[in-house]
Amino acid sequence: MGTALAAKTNCPLCSSPGGRLVEQASGWRVVAIEEHPLPGFHRLICSDHVQEWRHLAPAQRQEIGEALAAWEHRLTEQWQPDKFNLASFGNVVPHLHWHLMPRWRTDPWWPNPIWASPPPACAIEGGWIGDWSSSGPAARVVRQAVFVQEQQVASEDEWDAWDAVARHAVMERDQAPVATGRLLSLGDGRARIGRMSVLQGHRGRGLGSALLAALLDDAQRLEFDAVVLHAQEHAIGFYQRAGFTTLGSSFEECNMRHQLMLKTLEGRHA
Repeated sequence: MGTALAAKTNCPLCSSPGGRLVEQASGWRVVAIEEHPLPGFHRLICSDHVQEWRHLAPAQRQEIGEALAAWEHRLTEQWQPDKFNLASFGNVVPHLHWHLMPRWRTDPWWPNPIWASPPPACAIEGGWIGDWSSSGPAARVVRQAVFVQEQQVASEDEWDAWDAVARHAVMERDQAPVATGRLLSLGDGRARIGRMSVLQGHRGRGLGSALLAALLDDAQRLEFDAVVLHAQEHAIGFYQRAGFTTLGSSFEECNMRHQLMLKTLEGRHA
Protein backbone atom coordinates (compact mmCIF):
# COMPACT_ATOMS: atom_id res chain seq x y z
CA MET A 1 0.00 0.00 0.00
CA GLY A 2 1.39 3.39 -0.99
CA THR A 3 2.11 6.05 1.61
CA ALA A 4 -0.59 8.41 0.34
CA LEU A 5 -3.22 5.64 0.22
CA ALA A 6 -2.26 4.46 3.72
CA ALA A 7 -2.56 7.98 5.08
CA LYS A 8 -6.06 8.33 3.62
CA THR A 9 -7.10 4.89 4.85
CA ASN A 10 -6.08 5.79 8.41
CA CYS A 11 -7.45 9.35 8.30
CA PRO A 12 -10.57 9.84 10.46
CA LEU A 13 -11.92 12.55 8.14
CA CYS A 14 -11.50 10.34 5.06
CA SER A 15 -13.26 7.38 6.67
CA SER A 16 -16.13 9.33 8.26
CA PRO A 17 -17.83 12.73 7.80
CA GLY A 18 -16.54 14.05 11.15
CA GLY A 19 -20.04 14.92 12.40
CA ARG A 20 -23.62 14.82 11.21
CA LEU A 21 -23.48 15.66 7.52
CA VAL A 22 -25.70 18.63 6.60
CA GLU A 23 -24.27 19.77 3.25
CA GLN A 24 -21.98 18.12 0.71
CA ALA A 25 -20.15 19.74 -2.23
CA SER A 26 -17.47 18.36 -4.54
CA GLY A 27 -14.55 19.72 -2.53
CA TRP A 28 -15.97 20.30 0.96
CA ARG A 29 -18.72 19.38 3.39
CA VAL A 30 -20.44 20.93 6.39
CA VAL A 31 -21.14 18.84 9.48
CA ALA A 32 -22.96 19.56 12.74
CA ILE A 33 -20.85 18.90 15.86
CA GLU A 34 -23.47 17.50 18.21
CA GLU A 35 -21.15 16.08 20.86
CA HIS A 36 -20.10 19.59 21.91
CA PRO A 37 -22.50 21.49 24.23
CA LEU A 38 -22.34 24.70 22.18
CA PRO A 39 -25.61 24.94 20.19
CA GLY A 40 -25.20 25.47 16.48
CA PHE A 41 -21.56 24.34 16.37
CA HIS A 42 -20.63 23.26 12.80
CA ARG A 43 -17.48 22.62 10.77
CA LEU A 44 -16.73 23.12 7.11
CA ILE A 45 -14.17 20.49 6.09
CA CYS A 46 -12.15 20.23 2.88
CA SER A 47 -12.60 16.79 1.32
CA ASP A 48 -8.96 16.35 0.21
CA HIS A 49 -5.75 16.38 2.19
CA VAL A 50 -5.06 20.10 2.18
CA GLN A 51 -3.64 21.76 5.28
CA GLU A 52 -3.15 25.40 4.31
CA TRP A 53 -5.46 28.02 2.80
CA ARG A 54 -2.74 29.09 0.35
CA HIS A 55 -2.63 25.57 -1.09
CA LEU A 56 -6.15 25.86 -2.47
CA ALA A 57 -6.72 26.98 -6.03
CA PRO A 58 -8.21 30.50 -6.37
CA ALA A 59 -11.56 29.08 -7.48
CA GLN A 60 -11.62 26.77 -4.44
CA ARG A 61 -10.84 29.67 -2.09
CA GLN A 62 -13.68 31.70 -3.59
CA GLU A 63 -16.16 28.81 -3.36
CA ILE A 64 -15.26 28.00 0.25
CA GLY A 65 -15.26 31.66 1.26
CA GLU A 66 -18.78 32.06 -0.10
CA ALA A 67 -19.88 28.87 1.64
CA LEU A 68 -18.48 30.08 4.98
CA ALA A 69 -20.27 33.41 4.63
CA ALA A 70 -23.53 31.66 3.73
CA TRP A 71 -23.30 29.30 6.69
CA GLU A 72 -22.43 32.12 9.09
CA HIS A 73 -25.56 33.93 7.91
CA ARG A 74 -27.67 30.77 8.14
CA LEU A 75 -26.55 29.91 11.66
CA THR A 76 -26.87 33.51 12.84
CA GLU A 77 -30.45 33.62 11.58
CA GLN A 78 -31.24 30.32 13.27
CA TRP A 79 -29.59 30.86 16.66
CA GLN A 80 -29.54 34.67 17.08
CA PRO A 81 -26.17 34.82 18.90
CA ASP A 82 -24.39 37.90 20.25
CA LYS A 83 -21.33 37.13 18.12
CA PHE A 84 -20.16 34.58 15.60
CA ASN A 85 -16.71 32.95 15.85
CA LEU A 86 -14.99 31.50 12.78
CA ALA A 87 -11.70 29.69 13.35
CA SER A 88 -9.35 27.46 11.38
CA PHE A 89 -6.61 25.29 12.92
CA GLY A 90 -6.11 21.87 11.35
CA ASN A 91 -3.01 20.98 13.35
CA VAL A 92 -3.98 17.36 13.97
CA VAL A 93 -5.84 16.12 10.88
CA PRO A 94 -4.60 16.77 7.33
CA HIS A 95 -7.84 18.43 6.25
CA LEU A 96 -8.17 22.20 6.19
CA HIS A 97 -11.36 22.98 8.12
CA TRP A 98 -13.18 25.83 9.83
CA HIS A 99 -15.13 25.88 13.09
CA LEU A 100 -18.39 27.84 12.86
CA MET A 101 -19.52 28.85 16.34
CA PRO A 102 -22.46 31.00 17.48
CA ARG A 103 -21.59 32.73 20.77
CA TRP A 104 -23.62 34.26 23.57
CA ARG A 105 -22.69 36.61 26.41
CA THR A 106 -24.08 34.07 28.83
CA ASP A 107 -22.22 31.05 27.46
CA PRO A 108 -19.65 29.36 29.74
CA TRP A 109 -16.59 30.51 27.80
CA TRP A 110 -17.50 34.13 26.97
CA PRO A 111 -15.55 36.17 25.99
CA ASN A 112 -12.80 33.55 25.59
CA PRO A 113 -12.63 30.80 22.93
CA ILE A 114 -14.75 27.73 23.56
CA TRP A 115 -11.57 25.72 24.13
CA ALA A 116 -10.76 27.76 27.23
CA SER A 117 -11.71 26.50 30.68
CA PRO A 118 -14.96 28.08 31.91
CA PRO A 119 -14.52 30.45 34.87
CA PRO A 120 -15.53 29.15 38.31
CA ALA A 121 -19.02 29.76 39.66
CA CYS A 122 -19.59 33.06 41.50
CA ALA A 123 -20.89 33.11 45.04
CA ILE A 124 -24.21 34.82 45.76
CA GLU A 125 -26.01 35.03 49.07
CA GLY A 126 -27.20 31.53 49.89
CA GLY A 127 -25.78 29.93 46.76
CA TRP A 128 -23.93 30.54 43.53
CA ILE A 129 -24.34 31.38 39.86
CA GLY A 130 -22.43 29.61 37.13
CA ASP A 131 -22.65 27.56 33.96
CA TRP A 132 -24.54 24.32 33.41
CA SER A 133 -21.56 22.15 34.32
CA SER A 134 -21.27 23.73 37.77
CA SER A 135 -24.97 24.44 38.41
CA GLY A 136 -26.80 21.88 36.31
CA PRO A 137 -26.94 18.95 38.75
CA ALA A 138 -28.44 21.12 41.50
CA ALA A 139 -30.71 23.10 39.15
CA ARG A 140 -32.02 19.88 37.64
CA VAL A 141 -33.21 18.65 41.06
CA VAL A 142 -35.33 21.78 41.60
CA ARG A 143 -36.68 22.07 38.06
CA GLN A 144 -37.59 18.38 37.91
CA ALA A 145 -39.59 18.70 41.13
CA VAL A 146 -41.29 22.02 40.31
CA PHE A 147 -41.89 21.93 36.57
CA VAL A 148 -41.92 18.28 35.51
CA GLN A 149 -43.54 16.73 38.59
CA GLU A 150 -45.60 19.53 40.18
CA GLN A 151 -46.66 21.48 37.07
CA GLN A 152 -46.64 18.53 34.64
CA VAL A 153 -44.39 20.21 32.06
CA ALA A 154 -43.25 17.69 29.45
CA SER A 155 -39.60 16.70 29.80
CA GLU A 156 -38.91 17.62 26.17
CA ASP A 157 -40.13 21.15 26.90
CA GLU A 158 -38.20 21.53 30.13
CA TRP A 159 -34.75 20.40 29.01
CA ASP A 160 -33.33 22.22 26.00
CA ALA A 161 -30.07 23.18 24.29
CA TRP A 162 -30.19 26.67 25.82
CA ASP A 163 -29.16 25.38 29.26
CA ALA A 164 -25.62 24.93 27.90
CA VAL A 165 -25.27 28.65 27.04
CA ALA A 166 -27.15 30.15 29.99
CA ARG A 167 -26.10 31.36 33.44
CA HIS A 168 -27.75 29.39 36.26
CA ALA A 169 -28.33 30.64 39.79
CA VAL A 170 -28.83 28.08 42.55
CA MET A 171 -29.75 28.62 46.20
CA GLU A 172 -29.35 26.05 48.93
CA ARG A 173 -30.65 25.40 52.41
CA ASP A 174 -28.92 22.81 54.60
CA GLN A 175 -26.60 22.05 51.69
CA ALA A 176 -29.49 21.01 49.44
CA PRO A 177 -30.71 22.92 46.35
CA VAL A 178 -34.08 24.62 46.89
CA ALA A 179 -34.32 27.34 44.20
CA THR A 180 -32.94 28.04 40.73
CA GLY A 181 -33.31 30.27 37.68
CA ARG A 182 -31.39 30.96 34.49
CA LEU A 183 -30.22 33.97 32.50
CA LEU A 184 -29.96 33.59 28.72
CA SER A 185 -28.76 36.09 26.13
CA LEU A 186 -31.20 36.73 23.29
CA GLY A 187 -28.47 38.20 21.07
CA ASP A 188 -30.12 41.60 20.65
CA GLY A 189 -28.93 43.40 23.77
CA ARG A 190 -31.57 41.74 25.92
CA ALA A 191 -31.39 38.75 28.23
CA ARG A 192 -34.20 36.44 29.25
CA ILE A 193 -34.73 35.18 32.79
CA GLY A 194 -36.44 31.82 32.94
CA ARG A 195 -36.85 28.52 34.76
CA MET A 196 -37.48 30.46 38.01
CA SER A 197 -38.47 27.83 40.56
CA VAL A 198 -38.53 27.31 44.33
CA LEU A 199 -39.29 23.99 45.97
CA GLN A 200 -42.78 23.93 47.46
CA GLY A 201 -41.69 23.68 51.08
CA HIS A 202 -39.42 26.74 50.79
CA ARG A 203 -41.81 29.25 49.24
CA GLY A 204 -42.81 32.45 50.98
CA ARG A 205 -39.34 32.94 52.51
CA GLY A 206 -37.91 35.49 50.10
CA LEU A 207 -35.90 33.01 48.03
CA GLY A 208 -37.59 33.99 44.78
CA SER A 209 -36.83 37.68 45.32
CA ALA A 210 -33.20 36.95 46.19
CA LEU A 211 -32.86 34.67 43.17
CA LEU A 212 -34.32 37.28 40.84
CA ALA A 213 -32.06 39.99 42.25
CA ALA A 214 -28.97 37.81 41.69
CA LEU A 215 -29.91 37.16 38.05
CA LEU A 216 -30.62 40.87 37.45
CA ASP A 217 -27.24 41.77 38.96
CA ASP A 218 -25.59 39.27 36.61
CA ALA A 219 -27.44 40.77 33.64
CA GLN A 220 -26.24 44.23 34.68
CA ARG A 221 -22.66 42.94 34.94
CA LEU A 222 -22.90 41.52 31.43
CA GLU A 223 -24.14 44.93 30.19
CA PHE A 224 -27.54 43.90 28.88
CA ASP A 225 -29.90 46.76 28.07
CA ALA A 226 -32.99 45.00 29.32
CA VAL A 227 -34.32 41.71 30.64
CA VAL A 228 -37.49 39.94 29.53
CA LEU A 229 -39.31 36.94 30.95
CA HIS A 230 -42.41 34.83 30.46
CA ALA A 231 -44.28 35.08 33.75
CA GLN A 232 -46.89 32.56 34.75
CA GLU A 233 -50.06 34.55 35.39
CA HIS A 234 -50.04 33.93 39.14
CA ALA A 235 -46.52 35.45 39.33
CA ILE A 236 -47.18 38.69 37.41
CA GLY A 237 -47.51 40.74 40.62
CA PHE A 238 -44.22 39.34 41.94
CA TYR A 239 -42.36 40.55 38.85
CA GLN A 240 -44.17 43.89 38.79
CA ARG A 241 -42.90 44.57 42.30
CA ALA A 242 -39.38 43.97 40.94
CA GLY A 243 -39.85 46.62 38.24
CA PHE A 244 -41.06 44.53 35.31
CA THR A 245 -43.87 45.78 33.07
CA THR A 246 -46.27 43.71 30.98
CA LEU A 247 -46.09 43.67 27.18
CA GLY A 248 -48.96 42.60 24.94
CA SER A 249 -51.55 39.95 25.70
CA SER A 250 -51.12 36.75 27.67
CA PHE A 251 -50.33 33.54 25.80
CA GLU A 252 -50.20 29.82 26.42
CA GLU A 253 -46.89 28.07 27.01
CA CYS A 254 -46.53 24.51 28.30
CA ASN A 255 -50.33 24.41 28.85
CA MET A 256 -50.22 27.42 31.20
CA ARG A 257 -51.07 31.09 30.67
CA HIS A 258 -48.02 33.36 30.57
CA GLN A 259 -47.36 37.07 30.21
CA LEU A 260 -44.37 38.67 28.47
CA MET A 261 -42.72 41.17 30.82
CA LEU A 262 -39.75 43.54 30.47
CA LYS A 263 -37.41 45.47 32.76
CA THR A 264 -34.97 48.07 31.48
CA LEU A 265 -31.75 47.88 33.44
CA GLU A 266 -30.57 50.91 35.37
CA GLY A 267 -28.13 53.00 33.36
CA ARG A 268 -28.96 51.10 30.17
CA HIS A 269 -31.54 51.73 27.45
CA ALA A 270 -33.79 49.28 25.66
